[in-house]
Amino acid sequence: MAVSETSAKFNIFSFEGKMKTLHMSWIAFFITFVVWFNFAPFVQAVKESLGLTTAEIKTLLILNVAFTIPARVIVGMLTDKYGPRLVYSALLAICSIPCFAFWKMLSGLLTLVILLQIYIMTS
Repeated sequence: MAVSETSAKFNIFSFEGKMKTLHMSWIAFFITFVVWFNFAPFVQAVKESLGLTTAEIKTLLILNVAFTIPARVIVGMLTDKYGPRLVYSALLAICSIPCFAFWKMLSGLLTLVILLQIYIMTS
């Protein structure tokens, strides 16, 4: 009896209650994982389309890792204070702005990398 009661409570195909939270969490993690690793396959195309040098590409890659620690600390503190739903939603909204505003210039790309790093590493 205990097994059937437990299996009735844990329905992986349900999208209600705690299962909705589970599914939304893995979907959000999957999206952030894809965003985190999307730069490597496109590095040559980004380099050519923006006219970047190898040194500038290396700077972008270093910034991608360098802002991980402070971003996690800051967003962790915000999550403790305001809750994960509000902080995650705010990060999604804030980090989408540079994607549309600055993607054609190097300084905008650096800004984009920094803000995406904050978003990705804290999700």
